[in-house]
Amino acid sequence: MGGQLAAPVTAPKLNSITYNRFSITARWTGNASANSYYLLALYENGTQYKTQQVVGSSGALLNLTLDPQKTYTVMVAQTDFSYGSVGPYSNEITVIQAIPTGIQVTYNGSDIHARWDRPEESLSIEGGLISLFKTDGSQLLVSETVIGNLATLTPSPPLSDITGYFVTAAYSAPGSTGPGSDPIPIIQQTVCLSRLTYNGDSILATTEHSLSSPNKIGLFLYIDGQPAYSATGAGNLVTLPLDKPLQPWQHAYVQVAVIQDHTCGPLSQPVPVLTGNLCLQSVSYDGNAISASWSGATPNFEYTGATMLLFQAETLVTNNSVIGLQGTLTLSAALDPAKQYSLRVAPTFGPSRGINSDAIPVVSSSGTFTRASYQDGVVKASWTTGGTAGLTGCRFTLLDGNELIASVPAGMSGGAIDHDLSPGTNYRVALRQMAGISLGPPSYAPVLATAALINEVITESDKITVIIAGTTGAQAFLYKGDTLQAGPVTASGTPLKVEFPFGVVPYYEYKICVQAVQGSALGPISAPVHVISGVPNILATAYNGDDVKLSWEPMLNEPVTGYEVYLLDLDHGTSNTAYTKDDFIIVQVPPEGRHALQVKAIGAAASGILSPAVNVIKEKARVPSLAYDGTYLHASWTASAITEAVYQISIIDDNDFTMLFDVAGHETVLPVSLNPSINYTVKVRVVADNATGPWGPGIPVLSALPLVTSTTADHTKVTLLIDDASFTTKPGVTGCQAYLTRDDGVVWGPVMAAGTPLQAEFPVNVLPYHTYTAMVQAVGPAGTGPLTNGVPVLSAVPVIKSLDYDGTMVYAVWRPVSAPVTGYTLTLASDSGSSVTVSSERPYASVPLNMQTASGTYTVYVQAIHGIASGPKSDGKNPVKPGLYYSTEAANAPALKPANSMLPVQPFETRCLLPELYQTPPALLPSVGPFALKSLTGAGNMKYYLAFTPSNPVWKFDAAPFRSSIAVDYVNFLTALEGKLKEQDPQTIGVLLPGAVQDVMQAIAGCIPQTFIESLYYSHGFSATWRYVDLRPGMRLQVEYESWQYISAQAPTYSNGYSFNGTIQYDISRFMTASGEHSTVLNVFLSSLEGLAIPAPTGSGPGPIDGGGGGIDTLFTGFAQPFLRIFYPTSFKKPCEVGSTYPRDNVMILAAASWSTLNNITDKITQGLAIPAFGTDYALFYLRGRNTLTPLIKVSVNGYPTWLPVGTTLAQALSQHGVSPFAIPVVISELSIFRNWNGACGNDPAGLTTFVPHYKIPIRINWGPSVLYANGVGWLDLPLIHGDEIQIMGDHL
Repeated sequence: MGGQLAAPVTAPKLNSITYNRFSITARWTGNASANSYYLLALYENGTQYKTQQVVGSSGALLNLTLDPQKTYTVMVAQTDFSYGSVGPYSNEITVIQAIPTGIQVTYNGSDIHARWDRPEESLSIEGGLISLFKTDGSQLLVSETVIGNLATLTPSPPLSDITGYFVTAAYSAPGSTGPGSDPIPIIQQTVCLSRLTYNGDSILATTEHSLSSPNKIGLFLYIDGQPAYSATGAGNLVTLPLDKPLQPWQHAYVQVAVIQDHTCGPLSQPVPVLTGNLCLQSVSYDGNAISASWSGATPNFEYTGATMLLFQAETLVTNNSVIGLQGTLTLSAALDPAKQYSLRVAPTFGPSRGINSDAIPVVSSSGTFTRASYQDGVVKASWTTGGTAGLTGCRFTLLDGNELIASVPAGMSGGAIDHDLSPGTNYRVALRQMAGISLGPPSYAPVLATAALINEVITESDKITVIIAGTTGAQAFLYKGDTLQAGPVTASGTPLKVEFPFGVVPYYEYKICVQAVQGSALGPISAPVHVISGVPNILATAYNGDDVKLSWEPMLNEPVTGYEVYLLDLDHGTSNTAYTKDDFIIVQVPPEGRHALQVKAIGAAASGILSPAVNVIKEKARVPSLAYDGTYLHASWTASAITEAVYQISIIDDNDFTMLFDVAGHETVLPVSLNPSINYTVKVRVVADNATGPWGPGIPVLSALPLVTSTTADHTKVTLLIDDASFTTKPGVTGCQAYLTRDDGVVWGPVMAAGTPLQAEFPVNVLPYHTYTAMVQAVGPAGTGPLTNGVPVLSAVPVIKSLDYDGTMVYAVWRPVSAPVTGYTLTLASDSGSSVTVSSERPYASVPLNMQTASGTYTVYVQAIHGIASGPKSDGKNPVKPGLYYSTEAANAPALKPANSMLPVQPFETRCLLPELYQTPPALLPSVGPFALKSLTGAGNMKYYLAFTPSNPVWKFDAAPFRSSIAVDYVNFLTALEGKLKEQDPQTIGVLLPGAVQDVMQAIAGCIPQTFIESLYYSHGFSATWRYVDLRPGMRLQVEYESWQYISAQAPTYSNGYSFNGTIQYDISRFMTASGEHSTVLNVFLSSLEGLAIPAPTGSGPGPIDGGGGGIDTLFTGFAQPFLRIFYPTSFKKPCEVGSTYPRDNVMILAAASWSTLNNITDKITQGLAIPAFGTDYALFYLRGRNTLTPLIKVSVNGYPTWLPVGTTLAQALSQHGVSPFAIPVVISELSIFRNWNGACGNDPAGLTTFVPHYKIPIRINWGPSVLYANGVGWLDLPLIHGDEIQIMGDHL
């Protein structure tokens, strides 16, 4: 619509508004085909009060302050984008400003119930909105709009007891919601009643836990299911007064809850209020406690128990709560008979207690006997009474000990009981005073009687025989329990005897009574004699090969004084009898034949029935297999011929301590823990029912644990050393076997240990980063013992990081292993078999090696140690590394000689390894003097070598500082290598590759023994005598330029002349052209520029020539040669003299195309011959002016490169670092020097397969005291050569 208001436009529908005390939020539905621009309007009493321009279907009027006395309405209308044209307004909705009051919130554990006061009818409010929030962050969880003033919320999920919540309420009408109330917290805490007491006037409640403000206890009383009363209390107490007593027929209960203003938590479980009362039925005081019984006085009255309350007058003495209809109140002290006491009971139901019953007096006093007698079956007594008020009579009782015989009510002075008493039995009578239903404490008096005597009662399986003594006539009675089973039966014979043809039931109570009979007169019935009705239950028969031990269950409830035991010979039908008072007996049994045993009980006047016979087991079990693994004992034995047989196995130690186990079959696995230091023996016997046979022969248990004293692993095996004394002295041990595990799995074993000392070997190469352990066990004929705990086997191999030798000590550093270790051992072994081992807890150590006494080749290796475990040896390394050592002959010229790994230091064959030198090799390789080129096969890219054996002249030294003959052979050998030696054999001439001669020169310089002076010659072509030195790749050329300074023609002649103009250094490098030609250049960058043409100096013949002005002038074509050599003149002109243009008068540089040309021109120059400045294969060059050229070499001092002039000695280099040692023989320490080495130490062709260019070896300046040579030169006067490394060490103060 382009943002304009279309016509006609329908009014939008205003759906809802919400007022929150500060703003109004509105939502509406507009014309779907129109634009989305709206004007939201608020009206005050019908007048437009505020508007808000809105885009969309909802909007808000913000920052409002409404007058509660005025009426506000909201409408919305559609406009154009400029809000200039407004369409028709929507329906009108009234703003609700009222906030609900009288809000009450109740939470019952699952639902939230809320109610509030109804608003004034004028507000047209229909209902409300109830909302539930989390207290933390005020997150809305659920809300509900209802009609009316009641609402219920059921949160889902349920409320969490660790989270706080609150609700708010707001009034609502169709489309309009008012502002919410203040938050009302939801109480989730619950309380429980611990005690509830109803006394007829009020209810007192006590909760289990005390509440703190603002929480209170709310008590709610319900009568017949309807709420009746409520009260609140603080802490844990609340009292509810009642305006009238509760009626017994009313069903009342109370509940409690945690409450605050406007909110109530979940109600507790209901606890009944006991509205009925009890009625006491009996009261009895025995001097220590009061016993009582009761019943409910109110019909249908529910209760579970009662509280017994003792009063002295109106004072409560003590009380006790009991369950049921009777109970006992135990007293801490006897009642005072001079005082009056009463008892009441109150009903209880859980924590609830009701009203006290009526009081019943407690009789606290006792009557006193004045007489007690027994005559003709009648017990008579008289007594006196008193003490307690209200007595109504007495109770008279006859007792047999503590057993009640008879009890009758009696008067206040005496009574009688008709009862026949048994002679020899202690009888007594008791008297208790009565007050209605209440009995007082008893008083006692003894009763004496006589009786007839039963001599013996004999029980058999089918009859009972009674022998009677002491009377001339008698009759007998048989009772089963207290029931007459038979009799009276008249006795007859001598002695008098009665037989009852009656079979008793075992272990039932039977007894016999007798009564004297004389004519028609009967005396007192005798005391009963109990019949032994039980049969002895044989528990066990244990036969040991000689005797059998028979045991049975003692007959404790029978009148038994002893037992008769019968040994039956089953083969011959005879028996022997023995008697014992114990419940066991030991009977000797013959080893032959079959035997059985029987037992019967004997009493003081009775004997019982014979037990069933039990057979004696005589067979023995033998144990052929027995093994103990530390946790379980594995055993098997010979099976018994008895079908129903089971077995007992015993384990017996040195102290006769025995463990017994019952086993069903003839093999078992038993969980036992045995002490390795104790000897054990295993035996087995046969068991059938309750009979056990003799123990079989004992077999020793191998419980001993062999002691592993050390484990050693190498790259082929693992060796265990075992202390044989730790187990071989144990019974049954014949040896031991071992297992090797890796990562908890067995990888080898068992292996039998053997040898002296005892050891076990596993042919296993242990692997690093795996865990190995070894276990051993004792072995015997019958089985094996327990495996020991795993002892560690180290698989970790240290790696030697560095190894050094200073002539007296070997120093080693290695990489710590990752496995747990306790230390390391460092071993120095010689090829003669001797060795020295030191221990270290750290990954470094040193071991002495005196070079003066050492002989042969030495090897160092390291092993990790963990307790008794030694790991595999590291790769062996020779600590005596190849190096250069000073000559020690003071009369000879100072020299450096190569040293191999052998001690003592002595000449050996050194070799210079060389790559391919020829493009076309000659038929014969050239050889001049000590220099002989030889072919090399099987060495990779190395094709040739020069060998210098101990007999070679290069190893011979004398006082000459420069051995000219060797130098001549050296020059001629290089010349022959080029094929340009006079009268050279043509078969030795080949076509060299570019740079071949330089490679040979470098190899020889770094390989042969040489004097101090020779080292400068072979490494740098330096001859101080003839004032020349080579410029070789890697060096630097330093030029000090002097330019002519002209003052004036009138000035003194010495004022005009040369003056210093600066210093420049040129890096000397080898440069190869695109065609493969090699040259030695002063500037690689300029030499690599293609098409750069530099004119050659002008001049001809020996001079004069115009020379060059700087480094760029060395780039003329004739100067690009592989060999460069500097020559110094014999003298320089004065600075004030005009310089010479002849090369020979300046420091000149010779550039030669070949070694032979270099030496040919050198000879002519040193002889003073005039030669042309330029030739076909050479060129002479000088820099114009009075210039100084100094060749520099790079030397490293403590890792920092330093450029020094050729010829600088070690002492001179040290002096630059503040070190100026004295020229005296001393031991030089804390100083190391390393030099490039191009040789191979040793004669083993296998060592010639690799070539390490510029491999640096140490100069052994610390091997022994230095030497001061005859010419006054010392070790520190050693000339340095290009690439030397110096390390100055030491401590700082």
